[in-house]
Amino acid sequence: METRKERIENVERALLAAYRKGVVEDRPLAGSRWEQDTVRRIRAVGPLVAGTYPAVLFGSAVWRLAPVAAALILVLGTWMMQMDLTMEIEQAALLDPIGFDMISKLGIL
Repeated sequence: METRKERIENVERALLAAYRKGVVEDRPLAGSRWEQDTVRRIRAVGPLVAGTYPAVLFGSAVWRLAPVAAALILVLGTWMMQMDLTMEIEQAALLDPIGFDMISKLGIL
C-alpha cells in the first residue's frame, strides 16, 4: 500500500516528465484551422445585449435621491429643533383621556 508521501512523489514525477517532454501531441498548433474556427465562432456570437433590469434602475434612482433626502432630513430636523412645542404638549395633556403620564415622567411639564 502506497503512503501519502509516495503518491505525492509519483504525481510530481509525472508532472516533471510531462514538463520535460514539451509540446503535447494532442494540442493543435497556434495558427491552425482549429484556432481560426474558434475565433470565427466567437465573432459570430457577437456582443452580449445588456438588458435594463428594474432593480438596476431603482438602485440608480435611490442613489440620485440620497443627497436630496439627506438635505431634507437636515432641514426638517433643524426646523423641529427650533419649534417651540410647549403649547402643543399642554393641549395634548388636557385632551388625553387616559392620562398624559409620559410627559410628567420625562419632566417636560
